[in-house]
Amino acid sequence: MLLILEHLMYKLKVTEDLPEIPHPCNYFDLIGGTSTGGLIALMLGRLRMSVKDSMEAYGQLVKEVFSDVRFQGGDKKLKTSKLEKAIKQILQAYLASHDPEDKLEDIQDNACKTFAGRATSADPTFFEQIEIRLSGIEEEFVDGGISHNNPTASLLSEAKEWLQTDCEKTHQFFADHFAGTENLYFRFNVEQGLQNIPPNQWEKLSHVAANTRQYIQSQLVITQLAKAATSLSEKRGKVSAGSLAPVLTAIEMGQSQVVPTLVGCPPPSQIFQGRQDILARMKDPFSKDIGKRHVYVLHGLGGSGKTQIALKFLNMMNQYPTPRFTKQFFINASSQQTLDTAFKNIAIANKIGNSFQDALSWLITGTKEWMLLFDNADDPNINLFLFFPQCTHGNIIITSRNPQLAVHGPRSHSKVGNMEETDAIELLLLSAAEDNTVETAKRASEIVKELCYLPLAIIQAGAYISKFNCLDQYLSLYKQDHARLLKEHPEQSHNDYEWTVYTTWQISFKQLSKVAAQFLQLCSLLHHDKIPEAIFQKAAEWTGDVQNVQQARAFLQNFLTPSMIWNQQLFMGIIAEIAAYSLVNRHPGAVLSIHPLVQLWCRNTLANEPKVRECMMDILGMSVMLTDDEDMFRIGLIVHMDSLVQDPATVKPVFLAEYAQIYFDSSRYKEAESLEVTALEKQKQHLGANHSATLLTMENLAVTYHHLGRYQAAEPLEVTVMEKRKQLFGEDHPETLHAMGNWLPQSEGLAVTVLEKQKQLFGADHLETLRAMGNLAATYRWLGRYQESEALEVTVLERQRQVFGADHPDTLHAMAHLAVTYHRLGRYQAAEPLEVTVLEKRTQLFGADHPETLRAMGNLAATYRWLGRFQESEALQVTVLEKQRQVFGVDHPDTLQAMAHLAVTYHQLGRYLEAEPLEVTVLEKRKQLLGADHPDTLYAMENLAATYHQIGRYQESEPLAVTVLEKRRQVFAADHPDTLHAMAHLAIIYHQLGKYQEAEPLEVSVLEKQTQLFGADHPETLHAMRNLATTYHQLGRYQEAKCLCWK
Repeated sequence: MLLILEHLMYKLKVTEDLPEIPHPCNYFDLIGGTSTGGLIALMLGRLRMSVKDSMEAYGQLVKEVFSDVRFQGGDKKLKTSKLEKAIKQILQAYLASHDPEDKLEDIQDNACKTFAGRATSADPTFFEQIEIRLSGIEEEFVDGGISHNNPTASLLSEAKEWLQTDCEKTHQFFADHFAGTENLYFRFNVEQGLQNIPPNQWEKLSHVAANTRQYIQSQLVITQLAKAATSLSEKRGKVSAGSLAPVLTAIEMGQSQVVPTLVGCPPPSQIFQGRQDILARMKDPFSKDIGKRHVYVLHGLGGSGKTQIALKFLNMMNQYPTPRFTKQFFINASSQQTLDTAFKNIAIANKIGNSFQDALSWLITGTKEWMLLFDNADDPNINLFLFFPQCTHGNIIITSRNPQLAVHGPRSHSKVGNMEETDAIELLLLSAAEDNTVETAKRASEIVKELCYLPLAIIQAGAYISKFNCLDQYLSLYKQDHARLLKEHPEQSHNDYEWTVYTTWQISFKQLSKVAAQFLQLCSLLHHDKIPEAIFQKAAEWTGDVQNVQQARAFLQNFLTPSMIWNQQLFMGIIAEIAAYSLVNRHPGAVLSIHPLVQLWCRNTLANEPKVRECMMDILGMSVMLTDDEDMFRIGLIVHMDSLVQDPATVKPVFLAEYAQIYFDSSRYKEAESLEVTALEKQKQHLGANHSATLLTMENLAVTYHHLGRYQAAEPLEVTVMEKRKQLFGEDHPETLHAMGNWLPQSEGLAVTVLEKQKQLFGADHLETLRAMGNLAATYRWLGRYQESEALEVTVLERQRQVFGADHPDTLHAMAHLAVTYHRLGRYQAAEPLEVTVLEKRTQLFGADHPETLRAMGNLAATYRWLGRFQESEALQVTVLEKQRQVFGVDHPDTLQAMAHLAVTYHQLGRYLEAEPLEVTVLEKRKQLLGADHPDTLYAMENLAATYHQIGRYQESEPLAVTVLEKRRQVFAADHPDTLHAMAHLAIIYHQLGKYQEAEPLEVSVLEKQTQLFGADHPETLHAMRNLATTYHQLGRYQEAKCLCWK
């Protein structure tokens, strides 16, 4: 038996991923035995010994006690002295801090552990009986195994009487009674080869071991050991104390069969909360067409409260003056065995037979309004329809994790999801025995949100809070060790549900095939929502030559035909297998989702998390290698990359570049930078500094630095790329010109050179030439030379139309750039038709939610604002902001841009109090994302300063305006339009503060520069002139003010 137990403990080590083989005392509540089995129970239980130590101690004891040849006679009694000595040696060795004469339990008699060991092994065949004084009376004890060799019943009932001697009879008694409850009762017994070996033949222990190992190797025993390990790991049995009553009664009465006590539907939990929407939907079908068949299916994730909803419904329906259902039967539908047993019990209890068919026939022929509640019908291999009485009357409710069972109630089923927040808060506080006050509700709200409003997790949390009185501390405890808290079973509960959050999912997980389990674990490392199934297909279809992706390709092989073609049916089959336990959900658009707590559980139970993460990173990387032109697919991967890529150093270089590009295209420049820096280091190391791939990464990193506003960091990289390409290819090579073209914002001369060379090499209408022309136009715009920018952009747009057509994305791009330049020039009437066209065409090409479409919408909204069409502007901007939040999230640069534009509109409408919080958010987020010196951050700072100014908070406005002016002088030039705008704004603030002397030189400078840049009649120039005239008037310089006013 110790050998079997050793194997069982090893199974437990594997099941729970433990660092060492556990001790049985940590898993068994009761350990019993008779004869030498009693000694083993004493070692394993009271002495808390490991199986290995128990085997060594037992072997040594048997050898010492039985090795004396004088005691080999058939009818001779072995002296007890050696046995007592051996027992004391074990006690002293493994209970060193206690005297071997200490009592086994804290009771009033003087029985000690040595006596207990002696008494259980006092087989009169070998040993003398033992006399023990109990309460002043000497009593004789012999080995209990003489008449009760199987002590199972004694362990359960703790009764004084013993069962019959026959072990097999006792075993069969319990096996029959618990047949309807899986994985509860196990018996391991080596039947062959050990029948005639008495304990005094210690030298045959090797023979015992050999037969035991052979027994363990049988497939049946292997399966039973695995199931036993699972039950021990889950810590809780599947039978309540109440259901043992018939067994114990039968034991006391000496019965050989237990008459089943029919289990009706128990009442719902006393703390049941919410679910009114589902209860209302359930009531409707059962309230109509009385006398006809009705079936309702509740399906959802384990722990979502399906059973409690069903019980609450039945309780509710039986509160009527006349109960709706005359008989209710609670059926454990978790297996074929439990279903058969439940129907057999129905037959026996109603005295109409003793078989499944008897019960079914009785239900079919009866006319009463019975209700069958099939609970936990989770096994997808069971056709539950076969257990339905085939008649037109009766009522059925099914609870299952398998959504496919909705087929039994096509229009009468509900998916049971998370609770509503208010109900979840009340459930937590009731579970925790806390009053519902403003303060406790606030704490509870934070906790239930962290627990994703899952009922079972909330009840467990409430029990823990109640036990330790830790409502205030629970959230921090949970974040420190959520795995332990979600595994912990409450000592006191409001129902007989035996599983914790984690064990309920572990049960489902163990039913999955190897491939399905791997798929779920891989998906758990992605974001829990909107997981595109296309990731796996695209990865499988990519045939690029990349080293060290064998693990990923081996997994994807499961979904390929022998001819290496993607097999969608195989893939869908795996998803269906997992979805049958509600561990994943499939949504329209071929995307998956995982409940956040299931995702957390999956991650916590990964045996080799780094290898699994590497495999998923390779699959994701392989999938994006085929998707250069699929913008929406790539954008959708952002949240999954955030979840998956924890350390860029663990990503393969070839995938690093693709990941970085996706981040860059989504304006996530900091993340792009991190990946590009890592990729550059690896490429320099493995490929060399002059390799084309290394130079390309260096070039991309420089462009990223530009977008981050880190121009000084970008310049040396761009110079290096340009010089190396000159050395490798020559000055006129396209790659060299491409490098020169990237180094443009600081160098007009380079941009002009690149354009001239591109014309010479490719001609005026070539794509590269038009690209160079667009870059030069962007440089002019950057420098504030809008007229020169306009001239180039008009040319680019005309040629793009000729070469590509009016609807080509590049043509629309050129049109959008020209509209921006018109906007900067104050020519809003000219910008509007271009922006309307761009928006319409992009909506047709990409859809309403595409990033390019949303940018076009934002630009048109800004133009409407400047044209005074505020209602149209606001409506567009609200739409853009909502969609940007949905597509990119709240922290994305495009979302912040939409927020900033809406704030400007509010500002111009005089709704400053609505503008301020938006502007504060934009400024804070841009500082985090882009840095304090980035041009976009300075725009946000300038807008907030203007709002503070309008609401009279001049002291807060002034330092912001001063900072903006100083930074712009550093980044741009003194005569750049943005610098002049900052100068004009600060002058206005000085004016409001009465600092006219400080305002006047700023306004003079602004007027001079504006006149040079835009001309005397430009709106900005006229505005500057008006501001200076006002200042002159305040300074008493009326003549100068009058002259400006006349102008």
